[in-house]
Amino acid sequence: LRVLEKEDNIDINNLAGDTDGFSGADIEQACIEALKRTIIQNKKKISFEEHQRAINKQKKRIKMRGSNE
Repeated sequence: LRVLEKEDNIDINNLAGDTDGFSGADIEQACIEALKRTIIQNKKKISFEEHQRAINKQKKRIKMRGSNE
């Protein structure tokens, strides 16, 4: 397993605000999603954009999960 760094433009506080209401598992899933996409693209660092895509994807999953309950 390869260790990746984050790009310098990642604002952790901004990402934390975007995950308001997420469980620990939701945050973990979003991070794994961002990591997978970065590896597939053969990049050396995880970008802010990849994190945002993953967070938005996880928000859709949470919304679908909530509508099924």
